[in-house]
Amino acid sequence: MKKGVLNIVFIVCFWAGFSQPYENGLNSFTHTTKESCHCDSLILKHLNLDYLKKQNITVFEACELLYNQKQNHPYFEKLIAKKELPLKFSFIPIVQDLVKGDKYNQVGLWGLNYIYALHNELRMDKYVDQRKDPLASTIAATKQLEKFIAKYEDPNWAILAFWTSPSYINSVKKLAQSESWEKCKPFIKSEYLNQLHLLNDLYKIDSSKAIISSNKKSKIADLDSISLNETISYNAIYDLTFLDLSNINKNNPSLLKPYIPANLKISVTKHEKEKLSSVLSELSNYQKSLDTIQLKTIKFKKKYEVKQGDNLGKIAVENEVTVNEIMKWNNLKTTTIYIGEKLILFEEEDPSNSINFKNYIIKKGDELWSIAQKFNGVTTKNILAHNDLTNIKKGETLKIPMK
Repeated sequence: MKKGVLNIVFIVCFWAGFSQPYENGLNSFTHTTKESCHCDSLILKHLNLDYLKKQNITVFEACELLYNQKQNHPYFEKLIAKKELPLKFSFIPIVQDLVKGDKYNQVGLWGLNYIYALHNELRMDKYVDQRKDPLASTIAATKQLEKFIAKYEDPNWAILAFWTSPSYINSVKKLAQSESWEKCKPFIKSEYLNQLHLLNDLYKIDSSKAIISSNKKSKIADLDSISLNETISYNAIYDLTFLDLSNINKNNPSLLKPYIPANLKISVTKHEKEKLSSVLSELSNYQKSLDTIQLKTIKFKKKYEVKQGDNLGKIAVENEVTVNEIMKWNNLKTTTIYIGEKLILFEEEDPSNSINFKNYIIKKGDELWSIAQKFNGVTTKNILAHNDLTNIKKGETLKIPMK
């Protein structure tokens, strides 16, 4: 666990040190990586947090995680406060991150399972999983926690239900033959109790006022939103806008495929919204044209004279065609051929054609739109028209028509 936390802290602190003026030298960088970049060391040194010590997590590491969350997701605490929930509930994502991998079917910053997400109106289908959307999942999580607070009237039971289920709570109370939290604790799995201890320690650090506030504006504040009336592929969007769609991917982690689903609000920059808005009326028809595009296979005819030792299979392999095609082109009823017989063969892409092509080997993570982006002025429609594609496979070669 400590290794994972240290990695996070090191990355943040490294950048903080690196961004200092060069003349500060190595001493400045060394200082920022020793303990904490954004926390008051004097306050932290006086905190005695037993659970953090047992888990080999320093108060400086934990404080840095709190700072990062407040900086990157300031709405966590705002939404928790709006629901009048205990402030420590906002630190559940940090606990989830530290214990990730231990839970089944829990996704996103809040570790929401499918049932809780569904009950709180998150969209989950082949195109999108809103449990991966920080803001949408936070809204759903706070709604679920609010329900559990109303049901159990106790923060500990509410958090435990959030991490497990009401049926688990019922089984614990049945074993303990009590409704009391203290009397039920011996019957609760130690992993959940440990997580609660960690949550309480995080709350103590936050309450100590050791975190140094920052005036840095959250990136989410610069984003706008837009939705489309029907599902549109990134390919269609790229061809009409030439936008770098990797940025939309980055700002919309809930998208599972290179499509923007119908009636889903996505986060976009002002520039992206302007570009998308300008082509809204064209997207639908263009998408249909991509779905029905015909492969441009310019065929030309050549004659082949059968030689000794030839058979249809050998001729087919040498000419990159199939036996059935040769039989069809020559009206052959059987596969029997004779020396000196003249066969008609067809080939694709007449060498005299004026289009120049460049071969591109598909790499891991490539999408059609991202490949087109590598070649100035080339669209996904251009690529589809000259390649027999059903999907993108790593290692395969595409013919890119050059302008």
